[in-house]
Amino acid sequence: MAEYGALRTWCYDFMLNYVMNFPGNIVINCHELLESDEAMERKIDKSILYSPNIIGGFRDDIMGLVSNVFFLVKNQTKEGGKEVYKYHAITNKRDGRNGKNRFGLSSLIENPSYAVIKKAVDEAMKGESK
Repeated sequence: MAEYGALRTWCYDFMLNYVMNFPGNIVINCHELLESDEAMERKIDKSILYSPNIIGGFRDDIMGLVSNVFFLVKNQTKEGGKEVYKYHAITNKRDGRNGKNRFGLSSLIENPSYAVIKKAVDEAMKGESK
């Protein structure tokens, strides 16, 4: 358990001292983890079933350090007799996932890519500066 505590401290310090001072956009990818019954008992907000799959308590701290948390969803549909996959980024709190959106983006971004998300953030930031 002490090693997990040391890892959490290192990750937190790394994020604050290096990543947060970087003058650009940083994308952090991780898988989501369905919380165990024991972890759910300790949570204040029991409606959030999923969290980042990061070892140790750092997964509880990461949400406060970043501006946006998107959950990517793949939907399968049929168009013209063919199976088509459509991708969306969920930017708000729903479906047991704690999305985060500090830039006033739409709650669903279709076909997310770095360019699409950057454009949406840039447009939202222009609106804030007016």
